[in-house]
Amino acid sequence: MESSQGWILLDVRQKAEYDGGHLDGSIHIPLSQIMNRAGELDREKRLLVYCRCGNRSRLASRILAAKGFAEVWNVEGGILAW
Repeated sequence: MESSQGWILLDVRQKAEYDGGHLDGSIHIPLSQIMNRAGELDREKRLLVYCRCGNRSRLASRILAAKGFAEVWNVEGGILAW
């Protein structure tokens, strides 16, 4: 998902969790695949990364930042807090 502000909403939960409900317009890349699939994301866009409660998204955010993404934001509390 890219908003008019230039951000992407990234869901890093497992497929079954994503299929059970997700935020409209989000891109799904499970944490277990983030290293191999990070190239699918635009490095110039801000990334809002979420999971169920914030732990996996925190790790994914660190990985993406280390891979050179300009702005990566972890959604604290995950989808439960959204």
